[in-house]
Amino acid sequence: MYYFYDKTFIGFLSLVYEIFLKKDFDYIIMAKGENSLFDGIFMETSIENAEKVYKVLEKNIGNENLEKIFSTFLSERLNIEQILINYIKQGLKYKKEINKYYSKEVLEVEKTSKKVCHEAHKFKGMLRFRKLLDDTYLAIICPDYDILPLILNHFCNRYNDQNFVIYDEKRKKAIIYNMKIKKAEIKKIIDFDSRLFDFKNFELLHKEEKEYISLWKQYFESIGIEDRKNAKLQKSHMSNKYWKNLVEINS
Repeated sequence: MYYFYDKTFIGFLSLVYEIFLKKDFDYIIMAKGENSLFDGIFMETSIENAEKVYKVLEKNIGNENLEKIFSTFLSERLNIEQILINYIKQGLKYKKEINKYYSKEVLEVEKTSKKVCHEAHKFKGMLRFRKLLDDTYLAIICPDYDILPLILNHFCNRYNDQNFVIYDEKRKKAIIYNMKIKKAEIKKIIDFDSRLFDFKNFELLHKEEKEYISLWKQYFESIGIEDRKNAKLQKSHMSNKYWKNLVEINS
């Protein structure tokens, strides 16, 4: 049986509900819109059914393992749904002791969850915001994993006195925080202004931003000691795949 769903976590939990209800474990899961030569069932996303699954998992495997399921889902790995469903089957059997049983699925979830959470932790410390004309602060990122849900609370708590946007250019979506209502949401942004990718283009930036960027770059250069530069060590702390969105390097 082919199952299609909307590729959201709530959609995934809705799918889990139906699969366990029908006890149909002979399946292939695909995202809505993916090409397939075979007919299948599109599983409607149900908040009610997703909540039922969430509460069962919370009771049986505990919040810590439930968070591992969520962060593993955010890895967007191929066939990650199959791995997670097998993990859930084992969780319902072994309860909160699941991590004592070193099955393939348990090890995969442990390993993948750590990778996703590690990247989210990195971005909490290396985002570079720029102030736009309307006083909104913008940061652009391109993470390997879908980490926006994992960093949302951190930045909302830290910058709750300003409007900000954290845009994931790979997935074309962003955290958008409104300081007036103290609320953030993650939204799709298809038409993102390409001028904002150019760190030398100040057309859409606040008049003070050019000075801020200049000062930040001067500080970055002044603390560096030419004779002690170690590119290999620098890359070990922050891979150069992240450098393209750093103000001090690209301005």
